Amino acid sequence: MITARGWRRLCGACFGAFAIGYVATPMVLAEGSQAIAAAPAAIDPTLGVPTHKQVQLLSAKADGESPLQVSCFCLTADNGILVAGAANCGEVREWDSEDHATATWKLPVNPEAIFARADGTVLVAGEGKVLKLSAKGEIELQKDAPHMAELKENPEKIRAEIIAQAKQRAELLSKQGEVFQKRIDMLEKSLATMEEQLAELKKEAEKNASQIAEREKKIALQQRQQQLYSKAKVQWDNNKQSRQPAELTEEQIEAQVKATIAYKQKASSICANGDEVFLATRAAEGYAYVIWRMDDSFENAAVIVKDLRGCCGQMDVKANDKGVFVAENGRHRVCRYDREGKEVCTWGFGSRTGFEGFGSCCNPMNVAFGPGDVVYTAEDDTGRVKRYSADGKLLGIVGAVDLKPGCKNVSIAVSSDGKQVYMLDITRNQLARLEARPADEVAADREAAKTAPQANEAKPKDAEAAATAPVAAPARATTARLLLRGLQLKPIATPAKEDSSSEE
Repeated sequence: MITARGWRRLCGACFGAFAIGYVATPMVLAEGSQAIAAAPAAIDPTLGVPTHKQVQLLSAKADGESPLQVSCFCLTADNGILVAGAANCGEVREWDSEDHATATWKLPVNPEAIFARADGTVLVAGEGKVLKLSAKGEIELQKDAPHMAELKENPEKIRAEIIAQAKQRAELLSKQGEVFQKRIDMLEKSLATMEEQLAELKKEAEKNASQIAEREKKIALQQRQQQLYSKAKVQWDNNKQSRQPAELTEEQIEAQVKATIAYKQKASSICANGDEVFLATRAAEGYAYVIWRMDDSFENAAVIVKDLRGCCGQMDVKANDKGVFVAENGRHRVCRYDREGKEVCTWGFGSRTGFEGFGSCCNPMNVAFGPGDVVYTAEDDTGRVKRYSADGKLLGIVGAVDLKPGCKNVSIAVSSDGKQVYMLDITRNQLARLEARPADEVAADREAAKTAPQANEAKPKDAEAAATAPVAAPARATTARLLLRGLQLKPIATPAKEDSSSEE
């Protein structure tokens, strides 16, 4: 028998394959996401030498204080550390570099994003609110975040989205048997072709011994896949009526509307440049993210960037005199805009190998500035931090933090002299500190890198075209692994919560 959890994994993978037309074509492109091209390019190997290394973990367990569930952090202009999260209520705690909590500020909301301005004031966003605090943590201003009005005023649009999603799920579910059958048929054709090729190879068995062995392994694997799909289809056909979702009741729809509003009211990040404040939130409709610009009083709010693709509740924004920089993780790129939201440039591409691209499913997750307006990026699975010029030139690897893999917020901040870089390790409820390595040590490693064998990394041929190119659908092998994993007879571990979940 296939377990209930196994069914969920299997159907999730099959729905994804069905939705993108995987069973009909070998490679399908999903509209609006970035491509991972296969054009080898020479990479300066010295850029891969890290300039910093992890030296310390900060957890700030103050005597008599309740444990703080850290959600975000920032550095002040004088390199002080402000860590925000929830204990018995929302709090901001001041830490020093020796892992000591020196002060605690109580908040009326659970903070989701925090930013310290050069003048000492601190901006906080959380639970649909935006707050301005003094340098000592006193609340100077509190208002509804700008996206809340639209969420509250348009519950009918959210309701319509929920009903449409339920219908779409039901439609996909009704066609699940067809998905299984198409996979079975495709495997049957593939097996027939491989059997013919194997027969030809066996005519000169001694000469083709290694190829024959490899072909037989592939045939055995595909036969196993075909058996599993056939078994799944029989079980599906026998139980499809019981698996068909019932139509949502009014009570269920209302509950989902409330849950959706609570989900969409969250802020992904907040920052400021001068007297202008920038806030990243989910769009009121659909699944995209938007960037808001407000004045110092949280008034005159306007959306300046729309249709950003993000994962795991993450869309990080930072602004300086050179523009507004967004870590658009869903498209594996950094976007630079002017204050009006006009695109200046973008850079980045997805890659599972090398260091020039952004790894894992959805990176870069976070962005920050260092001395000289250098742009720093952070990646969740790899824990990797890199440096770029404001126009996207890779300046090198900063270092990497030892993180638990998973899709999550990995906020970073850089000290005023660039010698320290901090990263949020949200899974372990702590900060990691990277310290600059000795210059002579870095120089020696760079010399060694020049003579070390290098592997070319795939990247888009045309960076400008890649910024709007679609992302390739999952490779057959990857999808097959997902499907086979869903068909295991043993239970599969329940996914962790959103901020620490691992992505395939």
